[in-house]
Amino acid sequence: FYRRAGPLPVSRVAEIAGTALPAGSDASRRVSDVAAPDAATSDDVIFISDTALSDSLRVTKAGVCLVTPDLIAEVPAGAVALVC
Repeated sequence: FYRRAGPLPVSRVAEIAGTALPAGSDASRRVSDVAAPDAATSDDVIFISDTALSDSLRVTKAGVCLVTPDLIAEVPAGAVALVC
């Protein structure tokens, strides 16, 4: 279905997404795959842009969350929030 490019450092994910890495984030932290919010692990990236999915975002175990600005407050502690 898709060619896995990882593992990638979070800094590279931010660069690809065209966004800044949040201050204090571990730029060397690595992610390996893309996953659905409910299936994600700390090694995964997720993307959510629909506020109707904010409940899924709040409980995800993803290591990196690509989100729209209106969802930034819903990103769980411990995950890197990349706003795009």
